[in-house]
Amino acid sequence: VYKRQGIGRSIAFELSTKGALVAVMARRKDKLIELETEIHAKLPKAKIIVYEGDIRKKSSTQKFFEFIIKNWGRLDVFVNNAGVTDSGRFADLSPNQIQNMINTNFNGSVWALYYAIKIFEENREGTIINISSTLATKPYPNASLYASTKSGIHSLIKSLQEDYINHKNIKIINISPGATLTDAFKENNHAVNTQNMVLPEDVADFVTYALNSPDNMQITEFSLRQSGQVFNS
Repeated sequence: VYKRQGIGRSIAFELSTKGALVAVMARRKDKLIELETEIHAKLPKAKIIVYEGDIRKKSSTQKFFEFIIKNWGRLDVFVNNAGVTDSGRFADLSPNQIQNMINTNFNGSVWALYYAIKIFEENREGTIINISSTLATKPYPNASLYASTKSGIHSLIKSLQEDYINHKNIKIINISPGATLTDAFKENNHAVNTQNMVLPEDVADFVTYALNSPDNMQITEFSLRQSGQVFNS
């Protein structure tokens, strides 16, 4: 049985294996400690910082970036992986569900990207990798608000790519996975064909591929669609 894991977890593992100094921010301390423990169990020499913070709060996000600069002195890569989803008809969502998706997927991502790009401008180099969704450009039933929040950040990323197209040392890359086998697909809510889905480590592989792109070109977009039917009828 495939052990489900998040995209962020897979990216943290992948970058750690490449020798990167990795900092991860999340709201749940237990999940952060679990991630840190798992990485060190497989990679005892890995350098990872886990930071308990809330992407929904601008001040928390700002402190995270300040923490990185204080401890490491620089930031080379920022992976924006913020995202929560509550599927269902827009009119059936609760006000709390709506506010949480807006605060996390859109507002949180905006401020995170803002603080990252400020650092990169000061250093005159850096890479932003935004983890989006194919829903940002190809809406699906019962995911209208999630698609809208992802679409808004997708538009911001495309605009930033144009702003920095002439800055060889500042790269902005968008990766849009389709249906990905994570905890978002729970057995009690979805009956899915797991063999047809994108895996979190597939996304992580494309992150490292993008980071190794040559200076004479700009990779701007990867779209990773699932292969075959996902939902059982």
